Amino acid sequence: MSTVALSRVARLLQDACGIELGSSQLPSLQAAIGRVDRELTAEALLDRPVPPETMRALIDEITIRETFFFRHRSELEAIDWYAMLDAARAGGSDVVRVWVAGCASGEEAYTVAILACEAFASPGPPVRVLGTDVAPSALEQAIAGRYRERSVRTLPEGIRERYFSSAGGVSCAGEQLRGLVELRHHNLVRDPIPPAGLPFEVILCRNVLIYFDHPTVERVLAALEGALAPGGLLLLGAADRLSRHSLPTSRAQLGSAGAGGAGAGQRRPRASRVPVPKRIAFARPTEVPPRPTHGDAMKAADRGELDLAVRIAREVLAEDPLDSQAHFIRGVAELARNDARAALEPLRRALYIDPNFALAAFKLACAHDALGEAAPARRVYERTLRTLDHNAAGRTARSSDHSDLLEIAGACHRRLSI
Repeated sequence: MSTVALSRVARLLQDACGIELGSSQLPSLQAAIGRVDRELTAEALLDRPVPPETMRALIDEITIRETFFFRHRSELEAIDWYAMLDAARAGGSDVVRVWVAGCASGEEAYTVAILACEAFASPGPPVRVLGTDVAPSALEQAIAGRYRERSVRTLPEGIRERYFSSAGGVSCAGEQLRGLVELRHHNLVRDPIPPAGLPFEVILCRNVLIYFDHPTVERVLAALEGALAPGGLLLLGAADRLSRHSLPTSRAQLGSAGAGGAGAGQRRPRASRVPVPKRIAFARPTEVPPRPTHGDAMKAADRGELDLAVRIAREVLAEDPLDSQAHFIRGVAELARNDARAALEPLRRALYIDPNFALAAFKLACAHDALGEAAPARRVYERTLRTLDHNAAGRTARSSDHSDLLEIAGACHRRLSI
């Protein structure tokens, strides 16, 4: 298959579902076409209109489904269920409506339902969860509600017994839990938002936007905000912030920005006032602090102020050239500014200073990938996996969230399998 033909097919897929495939991912696309039909080629796909069933099968093949139960639980605990119930009642409903956009095989949708049960101390809380995804086979698994050990390994003690039954090494979601969750096909790029025609008190779209180009991110974010009920919460993932796209974080509550929400099983008194939309606006600093730190640079990057993040990181490095975090933040900000070439040097320096900095290695590999430099990217993905193994053995991982490291490892394995 020619690279030109594969690039054109990649564009067709991007138009269909929003997923952006770079030049380094074209071999993966070629393999996906072969899995759909061993006789099919990119050139044949371009000869005539692609049949809908073929397009659905291709989308199914290229979607990434790295998920498991209670993934990034700290982000999910930003949901204050009693405040959301107040918001629903203010809008004339006795049920909190939750939409999990990009639910893949359903683990996150069922996790949210479990957290609602625990928060309200009831197997039948006033919550209904809609999980949607663009991949048909993922939805089939979500509807079946049957999961292998890899998906349920992070379930807290007691949760598995309360909400799942086990048979033959498979954990099956119980009927009461399944009754709280509706699952359906939805395409964030092409289908109406909100999908149910009604606003939602809670919308989760975690680590989905990282696969879209910047104009699509802007358009989808605006639509998601419009689907929020007054007092509602839009929850994005940390990976969305650290992607190469600069998200307009003043318009949405981010998963990693503390919302003061109640954790599972924790009651909160209901507010007497009518809630207002929960959209956190971050004030823009009028000047760089006189003694900046890499923490200041990270906060600027979190707000989407990438130029300021780079400027602060450089000031920190002028005082301390061996601050690996400052080098890392500068590199991530350059990536988010779509300048992968400028990201290489600071990410290499972060890794030189701290050879165990697994996330810096991963981002360096991503930068090579973005530049179409397949061989260097492969070497650094392999180094990332070795670093993760070393950190796990020596407990020197930089992140306290083990699921973050699992996601990085999964991403490396996916790229190395191409």
